Amino acid sequence: MATTTRMPKTAFTLEHFIQRSRCLHLYRRIQRSIRSMDPVTRTELHGWARGDFERNRHVTDINTIKYLYSTGARQVQQMEAQLALSK
Repeated sequence: MATTTRMPKTAFTLEHFIQRSRCLHLYRRIQRSIRSMDPVTRTELHGWARGDFERNRHVTDINTIKYLYSTGARQVQQMEAQLALSK
Protein backbone atom coordinates (compact mmCIF):
# COMPACT_ATOMS: atom_id res chain seq x y z
CA MET A 1 0.00 0.00 0.00
CA ALA A 2 1.42 3.37 -1.01
CA THR A 3 1.28 6.14 1.52
CA THR A 4 0.77 9.70 0.51
CA THR A 5 1.67 12.74 2.47
CA ARG A 6 -0.44 15.83 2.75
CA MET A 7 2.52 18.17 2.65
CA PRO A 8 2.04 21.12 0.34
CA LYS A 9 4.27 21.44 -2.70
CA THR A 10 6.03 24.37 -1.07
CA ALA A 11 6.45 24.32 2.67
CA PHE A 12 6.43 27.76 4.28
CA THR A 13 9.15 28.94 6.58
CA LEU A 14 8.80 30.53 9.99
CA GLU A 15 9.32 33.89 8.32
CA HIS A 16 6.25 33.28 6.15
CA PHE A 17 4.12 32.64 9.22
CA ILE A 18 5.45 35.73 10.96
CA GLN A 19 4.67 37.89 7.92
CA ARG A 20 1.23 36.32 7.63
CA SER A 21 0.53 37.25 11.24
CA ARG A 22 1.68 40.83 10.64
CA CYS A 23 -0.54 41.12 7.56
CA LEU A 24 -3.58 39.81 9.43
CA HIS A 25 -2.88 42.36 12.16
CA LEU A 26 -2.72 45.11 9.53
CA TYR A 27 -6.02 43.99 8.00
CA ARG A 28 -7.71 44.05 11.40
CA ARG A 29 -6.23 47.48 12.10
CA ILE A 30 -7.73 48.76 8.85
CA GLN A 31 -11.13 47.33 9.76
CA ARG A 32 -11.02 48.96 13.21
CA SER A 33 -9.97 52.29 11.71
CA ILE A 34 -12.84 52.49 9.25
CA ARG A 35 -15.56 51.64 11.79
CA SER A 36 -16.10 55.27 12.71
CA MET A 37 -16.64 56.45 9.12
CA ASP A 38 -19.93 57.06 7.37
CA PRO A 39 -21.43 53.95 5.71
CA VAL A 40 -20.59 54.89 2.11
CA THR A 41 -16.92 55.60 2.83
CA ARG A 42 -16.68 52.56 5.07
CA THR A 43 -17.98 50.32 2.26
CA GLU A 44 -15.51 51.79 -0.24
CA LEU A 45 -12.53 51.40 2.08
CA HIS A 46 -13.54 47.89 3.06
CA GLY A 47 -13.68 46.95 -0.63
CA TRP A 48 -10.33 48.61 -1.26
CA ALA A 49 -8.63 46.78 1.62
CA ARG A 50 -10.17 43.43 0.84
CA GLY A 51 -9.32 43.78 -2.85
CA ASP A 52 -5.68 44.57 -2.12
CA PHE A 53 -5.32 41.66 0.28
CA GLU A 54 -7.08 39.24 -2.08
CA ARG A 55 -5.01 40.41 -5.06
CA ASN A 56 -1.78 39.69 -3.19
CA ARG A 57 -2.98 36.54 -1.46
CA HIS A 58 -0.71 34.19 -3.39
CA VAL A 59 2.52 36.16 -3.05
CA THR A 60 5.16 33.94 -1.49
CA ASP A 61 8.38 35.93 -1.90
CA ILE A 62 9.34 37.26 1.53
CA ASN A 63 10.82 40.52 0.23
CA THR A 64 7.66 41.26 -1.77
CA ILE A 65 5.49 40.49 1.26
CA LYS A 66 7.57 42.84 3.41
CA TYR A 67 7.32 45.58 0.78
CA LEU A 68 3.54 45.18 0.48
CA TYR A 69 3.18 45.20 4.26
CA SER A 70 5.25 48.37 4.69
CA THR A 71 3.31 50.11 1.91
CA GLY A 72 -0.02 49.11 3.46
CA ALA A 73 1.09 50.14 6.94
CA ARG A 74 2.15 53.55 5.63
CA GLN A 75 -1.23 54.00 3.90
CA VAL A 76 -3.11 53.05 7.06
CA GLN A 77 -1.01 55.46 9.11
CA GLN A 78 -1.84 58.27 6.67
CA MET A 79 -5.53 57.33 6.74
CA GLU A 80 -5.58 57.35 10.53
CA ALA A 81 -3.87 60.75 10.58
CA GLN A 82 -6.52 62.13 8.22
CA LEU A 83 -9.27 60.69 10.41
CA ALA A 84 -7.77 62.33 13.48
CA LEU A 85 -7.66 65.69 11.70
CA SER A 86 -11.27 65.42 10.59
CA LYS A 87 -12.59 64.90 14.14
